[in-house]
Amino acid sequence: MFENIAIYGNKKIENLEDIEKQVISILKKSGRNITSINEKTDLLITIGGDGTLLRGFDILKNENTSILGLNFGKFGFLINKCPDIEKFINDILSGKFIPSERIFLQGFIEEKGNYIPIGRALNEIIVFRKDIRILDIEIEIENIPLYVRADGLIVSTPTGSTAHSFSAGGPILPPDMDIISIVSEAPFSPSWKNFLYNKEPIYIKTKMESDIIFDGQTKYPLMAGQNLKIEKSKKRCKIIFHQQWNFWETIKEKFQ
Repeated sequence: MFENIAIYGNKKIENLEDIEKQVISILKKSGRNITSINEKTDLLITIGGDGTLLRGFDILKNENTSILGLNFGKFGFLINKCPDIEKFINDILSGKFIPSERIFLQGFIEEKGNYIPIGRALNEIIVFRKDIRILDIEIEIENIPLYVRADGLIVSTPTGSTAHSFSAGGPILPPDMDIISIVSEAPFSPSWKNFLYNKEPIYIKTKMESDIIFDGQTKYPLMAGQNLKIEKSKKRCKIIFHQQWNFWETIKEKFQ
C-alpha cells in the first residue's frame, strides 16, 4: 500500500522546505520510496490548500494515483487538518484512512470535425466572457439546444459543488454522487439559473470568443461558434482522508 510517494507543495507556504523535509523523513522511516510525479506514483501528498491539491491532480501522470492533501491553506474541503504531521501520516500509512472516489470532467474542443482533448477538472469547467460583454451561450443536451445569456457557465462535479458553483448559487452535492451541475454566472434571464444532469456528453458554444477554465488552474480559448464537449471520465480520482473525516461535519465547520 502506497510504496511510491511523491510530494507537491505550494511555493507560497512559509517554511515549505522544512515541512517537506519533515514529511520525507517520516516516509523514509516507514520504508517508502520518495519519487517524482510519474506513472508509478501510488500516492501524491500535497501541501497547501484545495488549490494545491487541484494543481496536483492536474499534473498527475497516472489517474490511478491517490491524492492526500495536508492542510496548510486557509479554506479546504479536499484537504486534511494535521496538527501532528507524524502521527497523521503514520495513521494513513497504517491504513487508517477513507478513500473517497470522485468523478472528474474532461474537456474536448472541436477542430475540423474532430474533438481534441484539452484538459480535465476535478472541480469544474467554466466558460467565461473575455471582456465586459455578456455571453450568448448555447448548451446542447441530448440533441436539444438550450440558451442562456450570462457572464459565464459553470459545469461542476459534486466535488466542485462547494467551490465556484456554490458561489454562483448552485446546490451542494455529496461528493460520491455520479452527477454534474450546470450553473449560469450572473444570468440575464432570471428564469434560467441551474440544473442537475446525470447523462453525457454536453456541448457548449458561444457567439463570441470566451475562455475555458479548468479548476482555476489552466485556461484555453473557445472561439465564437466552436463546440466544447464536456463529459465525465470513466475513471475516478481517489482522494484520501483520515478515518475520522466526515463530509457533513466539514460542511458544518465551514458554513456555520
